[in-house]
Amino acid sequence: MKTKLTLIVLLASQLLACQKSNEESLKSLAETISGTYEATSHESFGKSLSYPINGKTVSLQIEAVAKDSVRIVVNSISNDIYSPGETKVYPKVSVSKSTCSPCADPVTYRVSLGPQVNQGTLENIIWFDVNKRAFYTYIPPNYTKGAVQTAFAKIN
Repeated sequence: MKTKLTLIVLLASQLLACQKSNEESLKSLAETISGTYEATSHESFGKSLSYPINGKTVSLQIEAVAKDSVRIVVNSISNDIYSPGETKVYPKVSVSKSTCSPCADPVTYRVSLGPQVNQGTLENIIWFDVNKRAFYTYIPPNYTKGAVQTAFAKIN
């Protein structure tokens, strides 16, 4: 009797795990990246600094507005090269998914917030990895030396 109960519990837990995995794969692109993200580090010219920097930070609020589109609020205030400037709202941007088998990140998602100044770069792009991190590459206001990147962790 105890063996049967143990077997039933084991099978039920495996079924639930499979169901959860299938549900995650059925999420829309927009739902996959939706949530709140807090800045963790600023990367520029081979240097990394942890946020808050100068007592300030940056956050992203992302919500699905369609299966493949999100509304993004970049909450920030001017902070030299450590922020993209003042708070900006992007009411509807498309989400795309990329796969790469030999890459460190086999699946990534990305949104473009504007045109690239230098073609082939990640300027004005936020990309997301499967570890619930976001990476935003931007050119700070009044900055002419290139783009910088802020890394974010998903907090909910």
